[in-house]
Amino acid sequence: MATVSPPKGASSADSKVSSSTIRPARRRPSNAPVFLVALLVIGFFVAVSAIIATDDVAGVLGSFSYFGWGAVGLAVLVGLVVAARRGKAFLGLGWVSAALLLLAGAALAGATPVFSNPAHASQGTQAFLQQNYERAITEFRLTNEASYFHKELPEAYLLYGNQLTASGNYQKALDEYAQVISPELKPNRFEVQIPDARAKTYLAWANKLDTNNVRLYSTFTADQKASLDNDMLSKYDSAINAQPSEALLNQARSGARNILYRQSEDLKTQNKFEDLDALYQKISLKYLDGTPQALSELESRMAQNYLEWSRQATTNLDYDQALSLLEKAESRYASYDPKKVDSVTPEIIDNYGKLAPQLITAGNYDTAVNRLEQALKTYGPKDKGNVIAKALLNSYIEYGNDLQARGNLDDARNRFKQAFDFNQKYSFGDDRPRTSLGKIYLTQAQNADQAADYPKAIALYREGLGTQYFSQDEINTAKTAISSSYLKWGQQAEQSNNPDRALEIYKEGLTNNIFDTATRPKALDAGGSILLKRGTDAEARNDLEGAIKIYNDLAADPLFKNSASGQSLATVAPRAMFNLSNKLIGEGRQGDTVITNLDKLTEARTLLISITTNYPKSDYNSPARDLLNAQITVTGKITNNQGQALGSRPVQFSTDYKLCTASTADNDPDCQGRKEGIAAKGEVKGFDTAPDGGFVLKLNPGRTYYFSWQERGGKWITVLVNNQPGPTVTVKTDGLVPVNFVFSTPTNAPQQ
Repeated sequence: MATVSPPKGASSADSKVSSSTIRPARRRPSNAPVFLVALLVIGFFVAVSAIIATDDVAGVLGSFSYFGWGAVGLAVLVGLVVAARRGKAFLGLGWVSAALLLLAGAALAGATPVFSNPAHASQGTQAFLQQNYERAITEFRLTNEASYFHKELPEAYLLYGNQLTASGNYQKALDEYAQVISPELKPNRFEVQIPDARAKTYLAWANKLDTNNVRLYSTFTADQKASLDNDMLSKYDSAINAQPSEALLNQARSGARNILYRQSEDLKTQNKFEDLDALYQKISLKYLDGTPQALSELESRMAQNYLEWSRQATTNLDYDQALSLLEKAESRYASYDPKKVDSVTPEIIDNYGKLAPQLITAGNYDTAVNRLEQALKTYGPKDKGNVIAKALLNSYIEYGNDLQARGNLDDARNRFKQAFDFNQKYSFGDDRPRTSLGKIYLTQAQNADQAADYPKAIALYREGLGTQYFSQDEINTAKTAISSSYLKWGQQAEQSNNPDRALEIYKEGLTNNIFDTATRPKALDAGGSILLKRGTDAEARNDLEGAIKIYNDLAADPLFKNSASGQSLATVAPRAMFNLSNKLIGEGRQGDTVITNLDKLTEARTLLISITTNYPKSDYNSPARDLLNAQITVTGKITNNQGQALGSRPVQFSTDYKLCTASTADNDPDCQGRKEGIAAKGEVKGFDTAPDGGFVLKLNPGRTYYFSWQERGGKWITVLVNNQPGPTVTVKTDGLVPVNFVFSTPTNAPQQ
């Protein structure tokens, strides 16, 4: 079957149709449809009209380009759909022309920013110069140029915010300021202006609120006032938080202070001192501007509030709180007006005087004392009535009473001493400290005595007696008690086998005249008994020398010689002395004539003499005298002047004599047979010498004996010296020690 080719320029669809049905050839569609030309012409006139009407070249260009591109695209799409369904071109729009139209539209739309961005920038600048900052912001944003986002746009936001602030659109202004410091526009050189700009907005806002309500404020309810004040305060706080320049910051603080001071008046009226203090503290922490005037005003208000508050506390008997508040008021006055400090001092002193009894009643003695002591240092010079000093004295006393009641006597005594010294310093004439001290000392001493702690008891008695604390009755009691304590102390030492210490105690008490008349004899006897026992113990050990020394010391002791033991020495001491003398005599000689130790015999003689002298009523007095008065053994030897013995010669020793001369009467009984020399008289001791001229005889002590001898022819020879017979022997010793007598005659050698 034969086919017919489609004519040149026919579509493939036509060729398909022609394969089955032969159609006549159609005209080729135009590549420049008339509707497109019409559309462009119409668009041009519309754009020109829009530019003239809106004065927005960039906006019209952009809108027209996008609108035209969309319209063309829509038209092409519709034409193609119709052409496809009908199988022929629609209004001359074919596939090639459609593609060209679409390509032209896209090129137009893409090239639009090239023309619109400068137009937006130009329009934005023109709007900025006309102070139409809102439109300027819009145009600058449409430029899509980064440079405008960090210069023109932040400035436009800033100035727009200023415009809004001036017009009273504060929140909108703040929103515009926020754009300046948004991350999108940072960094820019207008950021630094935002703190001041925001502060000015908040200040203007607060001022507007104040201005709008100032006349009606007095008619507002409390809630309305609070709402308005809080609203204004929030604006001032926001201004402060914006951290603006110092001038704006102080303006905001000043505005906040004015509101708070206005609120303070209501709090004053209601006596809400605590709330008022919190308000002032809030001002102090946040709203002072650093000027002396602002600080002075706040200090004055705070001080006055503390003062009024303290008076309320005083009325409520809360003296502790009152003092705390008064001291705060004092501190505030001191910081801005020292002259007013003295006006607070009397009230402080008065409250201390009232606080002390309250603390004492509550048992807070330490607190009372410590606070009053500190108050006295601070306010004492200004306390003309000594209110604090009197309260402190009473606190010392009450504290001492409490300690005493609880058995803490040492601390109680210290407190009473404080009170006593304090009372004397201020000359208050309060007798309670002295009375209390006397009782404390006496009680402590008595307690120590009962506990057998006699040294402590004695120390307390002595200390008390050495002060002004004791009354006369207490003095008498203490003297009696200390006497008893000394005696018991000594007895305690004796029972502890410490007689030396006991004796020291007795001596101390006796020497210092501590023992009373009833106790003194007991102490004397106790001390004497210790000494006497030492002697008897020594005797028991056969230490006679030690015993005698002890007895002698006791007899010579000015304290204990009159004790019962001292008086018993007349019986005890002679016995030891006599026994020792016997011992010494036995050790000092053998028989009557042989001396082995003259020193011991001399010591024995001393003992015997002491017995007869010091203890004449002793049972050993007579035996001692007998020993001392016993006849003395005299050993001697008679020789001539040539040393030859005159042995076997009669010899005489006489206690008296008579001088016989040639003129003596023959019948003189004393001189019978003696016409020269002396005649023995009185006590006459006669004997013959031994062949060697020696002799031994006993003479009575204490006498002088005259010596003579007989020659071989019966002639008695007596030597005369200055008409006095000689030689003589004076017996001055006793019967313990023999006496040597040696005589050489002035004759020639003896006859044999």
